[in-house]
Amino acid sequence: MLYLVLDTIPVRVFWKDTEGRFLGCNRTFAGDASFDSPKALIGKDDYDMGWKDQADLYRADDQQVITSGVPKLQYEELQTTPAGTQLWLRTSKIPLRDSEGRIIGILGTYEDITDKKQLEAQFLRAQRLDGLGSLAGASPTT
Repeated sequence: MLYLVLDTIPVRVFWKDTEGRFLGCNRTFAGDASFDSPKALIGKDDYDMGWKDQADLYRADDQQVITSGVPKLQYEELQTTPAGTQLWLRTSKIPLRDSEGRIIGILGTYEDITDKKQLEAQFLRAQRLDGLGSLAGASPTT
């Protein structure tokens, strides 16, 4: 039942050990990484993924969460897909703890917010153009 839930929620979910190796993920995350199943990612790290260009940044975030024990929530970052496309993500990472409270890795989630970021950029461009049009049409004052 847990995997059904993980594969149904509209966010990507993954978990890694303290060395940055993937221990699991949901099906949507596996698809983003161009793998057929979540099992195919187990033991791999960010350098094995299409987003290897951002691997150092992702691993630094992971280590910050692991060493501090403090979650990093709802931050925006870029990701390069295996096809080379850049996406905007809203990401959260929290420490993954064992039954005795020791940090044994991280649990991460992200959602693709690329469409939202593109709409925001279009809106800002339209506002700038509207502002320029207003300036161009303004009559000089004396």
